[in-house]
Amino acid sequence: MNFKHLGMYLLVGIISGGLCTGITALRFFPKIVNEQIPAVILTIAIVVAVRYISAIRFRNGWLSPVILTMACLIGWYLAVEFGSNYYRTDWSFVVSGAIGGIFVAIGFALAWNLSRPGFAITVITMAGTLGGILLIFIFVALTEMETLILFVVWQSILLLGICISVQIDSSKSSVEQ
Repeated sequence: MNFKHLGMYLLVGIISGGLCTGITALRFFPKIVNEQIPAVILTIAIVVAVRYISAIRFRNGWLSPVILTMACLIGWYLAVEFGSNYYRTDWSFVVSGAIGGIFVAIGFALAWNLSRPGFAITVITMAGTLGGILLIFIFVALTEMETLILFVVWQSILLLGICISVQIDSSKSSVEQ
């Protein structure tokens, strides 16, 4: 396990979450655009982390980023819809985290040529679910900075899941070669 890469992915997740919080809070864009900005920022963070930290190239130069962006947008929309409809239930954060995680994972597996895409989807979905579980505990302790905590915690954990799946996938690939 490359702990330097884990730290860099975690930092990318924190920066991504901070940018999402700042941009959505300041409302630079119209509401319909502002609501989708976090998914686009997350996509950019994933591309930067996987491409420049782990040095993995896309499966297809122009189609892969489009697929990842669409998966992140759909996952973000569905997770927010579910979370807003079931906000008062205890498990809404967990299910929303899993929804977001599975869509990011599918987009990730389609965008990069992985030797074990099923494993990557499982790990990333579990990371999204874990992020949702941690949000429950954090929201109980702190209710003031909900948006900052939501973006920073969930995106950081999700990017750690991506990093772990990339490292395991690339170590299996080098052993198989």
